[in-house]
Amino acid sequence: MNGGFKAALSAATGLSLMTATAAYAEPPGVYYSWRETEISLPQCIRRAGAALEAEDMENVLADSTSVAGRSEEVTAVFICLEQQDATTVMIVVAGQDDAQAVRVREILKAAF
Repeated sequence: MNGGFKAALSAATGLSLMTATAAYAEPPGVYYSWRETEISLPQCIRRAGAALEAEDMENVLADSTSVAGRSEEVTAVFICLEQQDATTVMIVVAGQDDAQAVRVREILKAAF
């Protein structure tokens, strides 16, 4: 397992823990998707932030390799992993309502 994938997996695990609260008995559903792109890391971060804002996510925060935001229903994070000839983008969405989480993931994929 390469270091970038381990970092993405750690971020996804942290995302699922962030959405859990004492009010919920069931753990959140976590849905992800990834693909290679022909864009640079900074472009990936910009496009991810724009996709989250287009979906009216709140508290959109970015660092050097990821952008995260949340709504009342879901928490979403884009992770951008730069490689020699491509950038892989991973989208992770977690929420208590599985159908809503999958719907938001698909909207974010399209908006990216």
